[in-house]
Amino acid sequence: MDGLRPDQTHTATNLLAQSWWYRFYFSPPALSAGLHGVVRA
Repeated sequence: MDGLRPDQTHTATNLLAQSWWYRFYFSPPALSAGLHGVVRA
């Protein structure tokens, strides 16, 4: 993490998380299984 300010690291993490969650939530298996368990996990 050298050379990155905390806010820059946080932004990069958010972008990765948003991309991952977007693909996961809108994938057919996630929709068919339901999201309640995923939210609590």
